[in-house]
Amino acid sequence: TERLGEVDQIYAERLQLGDRFVLEGRCLELKKRESSALLVDEVFGRPQVPRWLGTGLAMPVELARRIFLFRMQAGEALRDGDDALQLWLGEDFQLNRQATDCLAPYFQQQESVSEIPTLAALSIECVSMQACMEYFLHTPLPRSANEALARVLLHRWRRSNKSTAMALAADLGLYLLVYEAESLPAESWRMSLRAEQFADDFHEHLQSSDLLGQHFARVAQTGLMILRNPAGQKRKVGGKDWTERRLYEQIRTRFPDFVLLRQARAEAVTSTCDLASACAFVESLPAMQIRVRHLSQPSPFGESLLQAGFRSSAITSEEQQTAPEYTTQR
Repeated sequence: TERLGEVDQIYAERLQLGDRFVLEGRCLELKKRESSALLVDEVFGRPQVPRWLGTGLAMPVELARRIFLFRMQAGEALRDGDDALQLWLGEDFQLNRQATDCLAPYFQQQESVSEIPTLAALSIECVSMQACMEYFLHTPLPRSANEALARVLLHRWRRSNKSTAMALAADLGLYLLVYEAESLPAESWRMSLRAEQFADDFHEHLQSSDLLGQHFARVAQTGLMILRNPAGQKRKVGGKDWTERRLYEQIRTRFPDFVLLRQARAEAVTSTCDLASACAFVESLPAMQIRVRHLSQPSPFGESLLQAGFRSSAITSEEQQTAPEYTTQR
């Protein structure tokens, strides 16, 4: 076999046998999987073009809230009719007719299929899929805060031996796939999102997740504890992140208050996850309604959460082990 290169793990896991994709200008067809390797053949044909993952610029908390309020105000204008919504978009935001003709139907369809979320209630949309349930939670929060919400939700469910679940965090909400046939009532959501012990549960989850290890690997490289290419050679034993994982486990068990480990925790709480904003949101929930709507298919707002969420890593309620990127061979 000949090694051709590497593809992202999340992208590789979504490939099916027979799928064709582009790597370094070559059209490759997936023939077989072996551990962390994809066995491929170079073929002619029309391949799919990979979409590379990137974090991009994080949305600030204030911008997420302003977009949420914009949607809410559009819903209020829509109560007076379609013409009122068009007029509001044109006069208040100086949009031309072409722009309002594109934007207005988006709000109209959301209102007809489900509802436009407001600050007075947590809107949860539920779609049944035979043996599992899809949930779309709409919040006035950026992705980092919703990431913290999702991680605490899954941690609490795992601790109570609930069914396996997966979460995707996005700006303005999060998507949950729960592998059980019955939907969750509003009171179950209120209990799962309770403010009591929220920060403690997040930190408890952090100790058993791979998130802290990922942050520690970056911090350790910055602190020169780990060299990218030691002695000018590439590391091969145990995969590209084997040294990071081994060092992380040793320090975590023997020196839990080590300075670089503290820095990794701080970054996990403030960058990948905005714990402070998530805590503020759950503290406001007792004064809010929780409305669960059962839909036959995702709403336009729900579909946007799903699409945005797939550009980030999924979180599962099962324990995760850090895995190397897939190598592609033929």
